[in-house]
Amino acid sequence: MVTLDEIKIIVKLTEGELGQNAMRAMVTLDFGGYFKIKGFRVQASQFKNESGDPIWVTPPSYFSKGRYHPIFFSENKNWWKKLELKILDAYQSASMESAIGDVKEVI
Repeated sequence: MVTLDEIKIIVKLTEGELGQNAMRAMVTLDFGGYFKIKGFRVQASQFKNESGDPIWVTPPSYFSKGRYHPIFFSENKNWWKKLELKILDAYQSASMESAIGDVKEVI
């Protein structure tokens, strides 16, 4: 079993449009070298998250029959919140240290 601490966060900053729902970064989760899940998005939001920032994390999804369906889902909401905070921390770190288009691996 891979623990939350073993998941590496790989952040690629994007040149998103300014405004609501603009994508700020694409994120890949590396589960200890066993497998990777690509397609998490960090997006601007009109609402503040638990950290007080106007950004949110969206898991990978596909569009079908008029709506988006998540590809990645965790029934454990507490675990998801911890993962979401880890992704947001990695995004903040990458955005302070990197230029748009850079890929930053954060453990």
